[in-house]
Amino acid sequence: FNDGSFKDLLCLAGTVAVNYKGNRYNIPIEIWLTDDHPNNPPMCYVKPTPDMYIAASANVESDGHIVIPYLKSWRHPSSDLANLIAQMSDVFGIQPPVYSNPSGANVARTPYPTQ
Repeated sequence: FNDGSFKDLLCLAGTVAVNYKGNRYNIPIEIWLTDDHPNNPPMCYVKPTPDMYIAASANVESDGHIVIPYLKSWRHPSSDLANLIAQMSDVFGIQPPVYSNPSGANVARTPYPTQ
C-alpha cells in the first residue's frame, strides 16, 4: 500500500461485459479482496490493455481506480461481488471507462473497441 503497509490480497482479473450504443464490449478489470472482505468493499481497477487508455470520469479515476456508487455504499451482507459486477456493467454502459488507441497515435476518442 502507499503507506508502506503490506497485506495478502486475492486478485480476481477478467472482463465486464458492457452494452454501449447497441454493441457489446468487454472492459478489463481487476477486483482486489482484502482479509476484511466482505465486511469492506474490494478495491477495483480498470486495467487497460496496451492499445487502450483510461477515460477518467466520476466513476473511474485516471489511474483506473473504480469509484462507482455501489462501492461507496457497500454494506455487508446485502452487497456482493455479483451485484458489484452488474453495477459496473450498467455504469460503464453509460460512460465507457476506456478508449482505444490502436496505432498509438493521437486519434479522436472513440469508445473501446474501435469499429
